[in-house]
Amino acid sequence: MEKQFEYLINLAKEYEIYENDDKALFEALHNLSQDKLQSVFEDYGDPKLPYQPINMLRAEVAGMLLNGEQVTPTTVEEIKNKIRKKKREQLNYVPDNQLDKMDASTKETKPFWSWTRFWPLFYPFFYRDTVKETVRQYL
Repeated sequence: MEKQFEYLINLAKEYEIYENDDKALFEALHNLSQDKLQSVFEDYGDPKLPYQPINMLRAEVAGMLLNGEQVTPTTVEEIKNKIRKKKREQLNYVPDNQLDKMDASTKETKPFWSWTRFWPLFYPFFYRDTVKETVRQYL
């Protein structure tokens, strides 16, 4: 039981660092395994998904990281603007089916107005697969 508590406490401490320190979060993103990034890309770049700007952002970032590109807070803000302005030719990793849905959308919303912090955007890159299963099992 103590082992489980220790695991959960350490994970919470790690995630708290990412919540409070953007530099640490972006370093951790760049250190994710190719397998994990591929899994994130497949989940959020799935052409069958409905148009959801936040998922497009996650797919674009995962694609960039898979290809060894630098991702910074500035990069993320640039991607948000590309999605807001529907600049499909500047989104290199979002699948065409998703881009078609973006173009077809007539919603006049501000899709990222509540997504100003980076940890809520990127926690699915970390809290997934075996980590998620382990946490659920320990709780």
